[in-house]
Amino acid sequence: MLQTSLDDFYVAYQINAYIRLPHRQAGLYSQLHQHIQDEFARAGVEIMSPHYRATRTGTEAGSTIPPLPPG
Repeated sequence: MLQTSLDDFYVAYQINAYIRLPHRQAGLYSQLHQHIQDEFARAGVEIMSPHYRATRTGTEAGSTIPPLPPG
């Protein structure tokens, strides 16, 4: 993983990986992105877009983290 830039509102990262089954690349990227989102949500960290505006209430009801599936 490389940190490619430190922008105004976020850090940009790049993940480089090689696979043996290139025809599965799209599905594997989808699974990787979902796993990253799930782990951030599990840790209570919101992944925000720099163009997203939110007013925080200080409660879970004010969070953008979706509920995790069981398991």
